[in-house]
Amino acid sequence: MKTDRILFYDYARFFAIFGVIAIHSYQINHISIISGEVYKFGRFGVLLFFLISGSTIWITYNSIRKKSDNPITVFYLRRFFRIVPLFIFMGIYYSLTDGSALIDIFNPISGLHPVNLNLIAGAWSIWNEMYFYLIFPLYFYFRKSNISLVLFLLFFCLISFLINLRLLGWDAPEHYLNDFDYFNFFTQFVCFVVGVEYAAKNFKKIILSVGVYLITGLIFKYHYFSSYIFVADKGAVHWIALISIACLVFLLIVKFITENKSFNHNNILSRLLVRLGRVTYTSYMIHFILIGILKNHLSNNIAEINILIIAFLTFSISVMAQKYSEEIWQNMGKNLSLRYINNAK
Repeated sequence: MKTDRILFYDYARFFAIFGVIAIHSYQINHISIISGEVYKFGRFGVLLFFLISGSTIWITYNSIRKKSDNPITVFYLRRFFRIVPLFIFMGIYYSLTDGSALIDIFNPISGLHPVNLNLIAGAWSIWNEMYFYLIFPLYFYFRKSNISLVLFLLFFCLISFLINLRLLGWDAPEHYLNDFDYFNFFTQFVCFVVGVEYAAKNFKKIILSVGVYLITGLIFKYHYFSSYIFVADKGAVHWIALISIACLVFLLIVKFITENKSFNHNNILSRLLVRLGRVTYTSYMIHFILIGILKNHLSNNIAEINILIIAFLTFSISVMAQKYSEEIWQNMGKNLSLRYINNAK
């Protein structure tokens, strides 16, 4: 399989999206042959996506810096067309079907609102991706010094703690606020950081970043919400630090297996996994719609049957739709950015 892509990321993306599809399909009726506790690990597929995103953004941004005198402009152009067009289409779909106001769906700070961040099903993770893209050049600057990095991370932890203490003034039902303790960008940020520093091969910064989140998170949780120490409500910073390391370990296992000399990238299964690992954005968005449409028809099936049905339909549609949902927009962003690339061809 000849490609310029780093294949183990594609394999890992497949496992991440399959885990997400599995947990959401399981929730149709919670009846399964395999223990439901196994399916709950699927929710961490999103955090694995964040980690991979951090890694690939580091690789991409450094490549752009070598080619352009305006790397930030090129970076933002390509990231915008990578993620925003499909997000807009999905927002219009949910506005038409659910009646949500477009201003609430597309408001740039909706991803920081406990209710509005999921007006598009699953949009909390896409908002977090977009916020990460937005601040990445700033993080790139602050990471140069360990002291500035620690202060940067402590600031993010502080905002997360203010969210947990309900001090930022949101008027929302408690269950939305409890979910937001986990979903919010400031809590999830360490996953992106671990991905960035893994790609940068700076394992000291991984330890430093995870340490900041883990230690401050535990201190905060013990002091304010000690009865919630083993759950993500009312403070999830320390949990996300641990999960980010678990995701990194999983990624390294995938890398070890798929980069082994005996591993065959050219067989049908390997090609299929890599192909499906490249349509994860479209798959992520589509599987929510399919579950919404089909859940009443699937409610009597065991989870394993529903997972196979939803996964098959999701991947089939995504492979066919990706050209229009992602590729043409990515190419548009790339072509627009070429004017800022030195000696562009």
